[in-house]
Amino acid sequence: MRSFGTLSLLFTAALSAFTYAAPASPDASVVLDKVTGVVGDSKPDVLSSALTGRDDTPQSIAVIITTVQAQIQPLTEKLTFINSDDATIDSITPIVAEIKTCLLTATESLKLLNGADISVILAPVEGTVALTVAAVGQLVGGLLCTLFAAIGCLLKVVVGDVRAAVLVLLVDLCGVVAGLLQVVLGLVGGLLAMVLTILTPTVLAVIKLLGSVELLTCLGIQL
Repeated sequence: MRSFGTLSLLFTAALSAFTYAAPASPDASVVLDKVTGVVGDSKPDVLSSALTGRDDTPQSIAVIITTVQAQIQPLTEKLTFINSDDATIDSITPIVAEIKTCLLTATESLKLLNGADISVILAPVEGTVALTVAAVGQLVGGLLCTLFAAIGCLLKVVVGDVRAAVLVLLVDLCGVVAGLLQVVLGLVGGLLAMVLTILTPTVLAVIKLLGSVELLTCLGIQL
């Protein structure tokens, strides 16, 4: 792992190059309402099972991602609006830890979809029409935007020893994000390309600045 002193200087220089206005991540309900494509014919009883958990049918990607999005939203808002006076390792650590727990839980749920029928994997949150790959990409990309936009705001206010400690937390969190992506990208062919179209330049800049090899490799991004 690189020297945190050097990394801190790189972060300060790079982050000063752009002004961040937290982008609104794609609203999961809006995305679902706009979906018009159909991937296969899905049976209502199968989709119902995916949403309720009956018959041991796992939840779909859409249900899992929209759930974790709702869970981390208030946590990312705390990171977004934290000020320099409150930006201490004691205040930041539990927020990052809770986000990490939410993502790990979602990852375990996604793993249950391995080997599942495509009608289950792409089942919508509501209704019976399976989601398109593009729609799933919007959901996953929106989750990444929510998280890394907030991290970008956080990095603008942490300094000195606090910054060094926070970087350790964030690089670890990147590994968790990479784990989730590896699972979900393995479930749907062509999903990565759709996800990358959703990531904003600001979000991509933050991901590159964090320099997590796991996450960069997963997204196919080169420094």
